[in-house]
This record gives sequence, structure tokens and C-alpha cells, in this order.
Amino acid sequence: MKETERIVTIGEHRGNPRLWLEGLWLVAAGFKRGGFYRVSHVMPHRMVIVADADGDRTISGKTKNGKDVAIIDINDASVIPFQPGRVLARITKGKIVLTPEI
Repeated sequence: MKETERIVTIGEHRGNPRLWLEGLWLVAAGFKRGGFYRVSHVMPHRMVIVADADGDRTISGKTKNGKDVAIIDINDASVIPFQPGRVLARITKGKIVLTPEI
């Protein structure tokens, strides 16, 4: 898979930052519904999400138009180093790197 980029939004839920990623693009990147992932390399301006069979978080999902759509929902201030707003997601096979939007 060639690296792609997209702008995603960090929202807020009950006073904590919330990252909601949803779509077939997650499946194409290796994040399949029912699989696992981990959050690593959390720094002040960087967060990495890695598809990992031994990960501690589950990829949820739903069926839309007969296709599985993956959902990653993180609502944890200890792993989201960003304030609500837009961030840049760089997507490669099995990895999503989030940094501030430039």
C-alpha cells in the first residue's frame, strides 16, 4: 500500500479528546473489524496507531452496504496528545501516524 494522507478531526467527549476513525480506508490499511491495534509513540505532537494481533485495543465496526467498515474509537486523554481540532493522518499498511496539520 502506498502512503496516503488525510485530515481527521480530534473531537471532544465528556471533557476528553476523542479520535473517531471510520471507513473502508481503514480496512485497506490493514485495520480489519474484530482485529486488534495498539497506540504507541505518543509524544507531544505525534501519535502512532499500529495494527497488531497482540494489541490491547479492539477494532470495532459495522456493516454498511454489505461491506465491513472498520471503526477506531479512542477517548483517552492519556494517549491523545492533541487538543480538539484537525490533525494530519499518514496512512501506510498497518500503521497510522497522526501529527498536527501543517
